[in-house]
Amino acid sequence: PEDALVGAWRKSAHNLWIKRLRRTSTLVELLQVLADFVGAINEDWLLQCKFPDGVVVETIASFASMPHTSSALALWLVKLDAIIAPYLDRVQTQKRQGNGKS
Repeated sequence: PEDALVGAWRKSAHNLWIKRLRRTSTLVELLQVLADFVGAINEDWLLQCKFPDGVVVETIASFASMPHTSSALALWLVKLDAIIAPYLDRVQTQKRQGNGKS
């Protein structure tokens, strides 16, 4: 969601994100792109979403100390996705139901 990111990431994030990801050819470059993305996450949005037990904030914070390996990165991404995906599914369902009632 747009509110999940801060600053310029809101307006140009999608295109910038795609370009930067496509240009990465090493794990180091990929980690840098993801570090920039993690830095752009709006922590206020995370807190408003009321994810269980602050697990998202903890996962985001663990990015900086994670080992710089492809396995660690893959595990971190899976954890983040597993936490956020149900929330996004709920939001999409609510939007569809709201649009259907109009």
